[in-house]
Parts: sequence; C-alpha cells; structure tokens
Amino acid sequence: DLQKSKLYASIAQNYSRLNNYKKALEIVSVSNRLLPKETKLSGGVSIKNLTTQAFCFYYLQQRKKAFTAINEAIELAKVYELSSPREIAKLYTLLAKVFEQNGDFQQALQSYQNALQFLLPSFKPTDLKENPSEKLLYPENTLIEIFDAKAHLLAKKGEYKTAIENYKISFVVVDLLRASFLSQEAKIIQQTANKNRTAKILALYHSLYLQDKNQDWIAAAFEIMESRKSSVLQDNLYEKNAEKKHQSNQLIHKRQQLLQEQANINNTIKKIELGEQFKEEELEILLTQRDQISNELQVLKAEIKETHTSVNSKKDLILPRIKQNSALQKQTIITYFVGEKDTYIFTIKKNYPIRWRIISNETYRESLQTLFAFYASDYGVKIVNELEDFKAVSFEIFQTLLQKEVKGLETEKLLIIPDGLLSFIPFDALLTEQTKALQFEKFPFLIKDFEISYAFATQILLQEKASPVLENGFAGFFPVFETKQRNLSALPYTLEEAKQIKKHFSSLFFLKEKASRGNFFDIENSTSIIHLATHANIADKKQQTGLEFYDASLDLENLYTHDIPANLLVLSACETGVGQVHKGEGSMSLARGFSYAGVENLVVSLWRVNDKATSILMRDFYKNLANEQAFEKALWHAKLNYLKNNEISNAKKSPYYWAGFVPLKNTAKSFVIQKETTSYLIYTLLVLVLIFIVLFVYRKLF
Repeated sequence: DLQKSKLYASIAQNYSRLNNYKKALEIVSVSNRLLPKETKLSGGVSIKNLTTQAFCFYYLQQRKKAFTAINEAIELAKVYELSSPREIAKLYTLLAKVFEQNGDFQQALQSYQNALQFLLPSFKPTDLKENPSEKLLYPENTLIEIFDAKAHLLAKKGEYKTAIENYKISFVVVDLLRASFLSQEAKIIQQTANKNRTAKILALYHSLYLQDKNQDWIAAAFEIMESRKSSVLQDNLYEKNAEKKHQSNQLIHKRQQLLQEQANINNTIKKIELGEQFKEEELEILLTQRDQISNELQVLKAEIKETHTSVNSKKDLILPRIKQNSALQKQTIITYFVGEKDTYIFTIKKNYPIRWRIISNETYRESLQTLFAFYASDYGVKIVNELEDFKAVSFEIFQTLLQKEVKGLETEKLLIIPDGLLSFIPFDALLTEQTKALQFEKFPFLIKDFEISYAFATQILLQEKASPVLENGFAGFFPVFETKQRNLSALPYTLEEAKQIKKHFSSLFFLKEKASRGNFFDIENSTSIIHLATHANIADKKQQTGLEFYDASLDLENLYTHDIPANLLVLSACETGVGQVHKGEGSMSLARGFSYAGVENLVVSLWRVNDKATSILMRDFYKNLANEQAFEKALWHAKLNYLKNNEISNAKKSPYYWAGFVPLKNTAKSFVIQKETTSYLIYTLLVLVLIFIVLFVYRKLF
C-alpha cells in the first residue's frame, strides 16, 4: 500500500503542476487512504500530499484550507526530519503567498524571512525587510523565487526602492546559477525569466521617476537594462577575452576540444530528431557521450576559474564609461527594451543627460507586422505594388519609435541597440516625413540624414579586447554553386562580386570548390577581413541555422565553439542577421554566432537579398573600405551611391534591394584599414632613408 500511495502522491503533484487542481486533490485523497498510519516512511508521503493540497488550495483561493495544510506539513517535517531545508523553505514561501492573498503583508514578509533562514542558516535578520549579504548566496532556484516574491509584495505596498533591491539580489543568484550551466541552451532558457524581471524593475524606476522627476532614476534604469541585455553573449566574450591572456594553457585547449566534440554530438542528435527515421539506440549512445563530456567540462571549468580572472569588471557602471569613450561620444546612442506591455527607449547624446520615453507596444505592434510583410514578399514586389501603404507604414514606424529621439540632433551618426522584433527593422529605410514622390531615389529615407550602425549591447562595445596579430589581410569565399551542388541554387553574380573586390584586395580568394569549410577553418583565426558570399539557412523543423560552403554546412551550434578574431566579417548571404528571438538574449542568428566566436564587426542581412544588387553594393562597399573609410561609413556611402546610380531602374531602387545589409559592431572603435599603396610607399621611403644613412656612414669612414 505504501508504494501505491507514493505513486498516487506523485501523480497528484503532476496534476497540480498542470493546473488541474481538483483532479490533484482527488488523487491526494486516494493516496492518503492507502497510506499506513504513523510510520516515518508514511510521514514523507504525507508531507508531499499536504504540500500538493496547500498548492491547490492556494490557487483555488481556499485560504483556510491552505493554511491548515501548510502548517501540518511544516510540523510533520520537524517531527520526522525528512524534508530538506529547500522543501521547508518552499512551504514557508507558499505560506507567505497565502498570507499575501489574505492581505496580511507583515505575516507574508515574516514567512519569507523564515524561508530564507532555512536556506541560509547564517542569515539572522533584525527586521522583516532585511536581506542577506551577497556572500551568503549560492545558486538555488528557491532563493530566486523568494526574492522575486518579496519584491512583488513590496512593490504592491508602494515600497519601490526596497522592491528593486530584492529583484537585484535575485539577479545575483541568477548569475551564480548561470555560471554553473555548461549548455548555452540552458542559459538562454533562463533569459526569459530574466527579461520579465528586468521589465518589472524598469516599471518600478518609472514609478520613482514620476514621484520626483529625478534623472538618476533614468540612469539607474538604463544600467540594469543594458547590463542584462544579451548577457549570455556578454559572458562568453568576457571569458574569451580573459582566456586570450592564457592561450598556451593546456586547460583552455582541452576545453575547446571538448566543446567542439559536444557541438558535433548536439548537431548529430538534432539531425536524428529531425530525420524521418528515428534511431533510438543511436540516440541513447550519443546522449551518454554528451553527459560524459558535460561532466568533464564541469571539472575543467572549475580548474580554469581557479587560474584565470576576467580582464574586465562587469560591475562598473556603463553610463560613465560611455561618456568617457571618445568613439561613442561621436554618435547618438538609441537603445530599446521591449517588455510584455511597454517599450522603453533610451537616448544618450554628448553633453546632454540621458533621456527616456515609454510607449505601449500596442501603438506599433500591428504596423510592425505590416512593415515586415512588405520585405517578406518575393523580391519586395509588395513594396512596388502597394507603394502608398508602404510609405504610410514606414513613416508611422519612424514617428512612433524614432522621431522624438532624432529631432534636432547635431551628430550624423546613430548607434541603434534594438530589442526583440525591433532587431529586424531596416531603420535606414524608414521615412522621416510624408512624401508624394514616386521615385525611390527622392524618398526622405532616414539613411539620407544619418549613418546608422547597430550593436547587441553597450556593455559589449565597452569591453577591453585583446588585439591579436592577424597574418592575412583578406580572405573571400565564393562557392558559386554553378552546378547546384547539394541542391543549392547557383549564385552567378558572386563571381562578379569577387572580381570587383579583387580590384582593391589581393589576398586570399577561394572560388567554387576551393570555397570549402576546411579552407575556412584554416584561415578563420588568422584573417583580418573575411567575406562569405554564399547561402544561409534559418532554423525550422527540417534544418538548423547555418552557412553553406561548397562541400558542407557550418551549423550555428558548431560556430559557437570556434575562435574567430577577425576585425570584420561580411556575410554576403541571405538572412544572416535573422533567427529565432529569445527574450533577453535576442535573435539566434549567424550574426550572433560569429559575434560569439569573437568577430569584432560584421555586415549582415535582414532578409533574402538579391544576388545582383548585392554585387553592386559590395563593389562600392569594398571600394570605400579600401579608401580608408570606416566599415560602417563605407556601407552607408555604398547604399547612398546605389540610390543615386542612374543605371539602376526605379523598381530596383526599392529598399528591398539595398536596406537589407546592416553594420553590426561588437567594439566601440571603428574599423578602418590602411591602403596597401600607402603602406607600400611608407615602407619604400623607410628603405630609401636607411640606404641613404648607410651610404653616408660608408663615405665618412672610407
């Protein structure tokens, strides 16, 4: 009977987690009837059943029954000493929620403090609002639940500052927990809850701002928002920079090998799961191998942590560092945070205090989907066919998301840090005013007023990066796929693209079968500028996000394990800036993958770009780049030249053809190359001076 009772207790618990509370209570009754009386083993089942009952009664708002069940469970736990501190803490947390539901805030706070004391025995609070020192904290989900619940309760009471303090302590525990994760996937899943917490903090700062209009609340809100944005990517780049100081260390090399093996296994598992024939035995073997590698990585991580420290402090305030950074001071920074209900827009410009604006998502949600539909149509034909509607929505989005931020700006440079679906907006192509023009060249596009670049987070831009010496100046990959290898469509205009780039760069060009994945691996960590003119894939039920070489694909999962310290990587391919959006972390795109691998700057695409138009844009881009223009300015001028080009028809000047490519920065400093001819002249001059000195000395001596 005891075993059956245990089984029913577990079933009841599962029903409660599925929010089927009445069914859960019915099964608890069955479990209790089967339970032997007054034994230590039956006590454990009783505690489980009482906890399930309390949970169900709480959600059914039967508060008296909930109180009774929780208190009985706590008493039994003390008698039998079966429950762990975590389980007792969870009971006190649930008790606090019942008190809160009953309107008894003091008792609720007391119960939260009791829960904390079971998890942190050294914590001895002197009042109901006191929080433990960060030194006492450790990675534990129940701690996060308690601090979040306390914050929610305090916010309801109007104690906004104390509520924010509790949410921030939650983030301390979150960071400890994330540091224990080996899988990037696990870290990204955690980001959804993190973003919701950030949204709550921002709302509290807004409430404080409304009370006294103090600018410090805006600055504090910006700090918490930017520090949490793309934090998994941030953490990886911090670790990568720290490890570059210890590249010869065997632990680092061992970890890279294991990460590569883990990525290969993950790719194989995904292919099996996506395949038509599910091979269960093969999958079990792979899962076992992955678990073994995970255990090895956990041990290595601890060893590496003991010997290596980060070269940056993530606790340094972001806003003062922006104001001290000469490169960032030359541009206006506009950064977005998209919550469940509201969007926060922060503006930072030189010699002005930080500003913010808060708008409801409902003011632009429908318009945004309409805008995306124009660019998603084949070859952008919807833009030409429904021109007036396109003009209207492009101006409407500008008015809602940007008009107030750019009004009266003295700088011509905009750095935009988007969030969520805003990451897919071609800001270049928004219209700054209504127009009756029919020719695209005469449209008042935002690009005519501003040079626009993008970033994942200001915290990433401000990182101190190691600067490796790179042997190769340029390497370009052009698989072309003339005979439609591996069922991939041909890219004939990429040959013209290569021809035009060769006029300015004479380094490594890999054409057709030489544009292999193996050759890319050979040059990836020793090349300053990498150009990839190929196909890209976006993850769906049949395939993973990846990039196509002549002979094989490079999957996003595999890319995460590579070290690519290039100054600039140009992804002249379709939808390389697009991917599944994860709250708090952003789009899981190839752009993020290459950034994760260490690339400093990228040119990426937002939709399926046109082969011929890309060839023209890249021709002018590399011409400008060779003429010592910063890469983002080189792309800006290439787009403007495209619009002015008399050889291009009006239909082909639709923003579908030129606005898809965007510059993405992972460092504040602009990347500028020196002309090869200039370097050659300097070298020649130095040689001549040296010869003159030698001849002069020779004549003096003889």
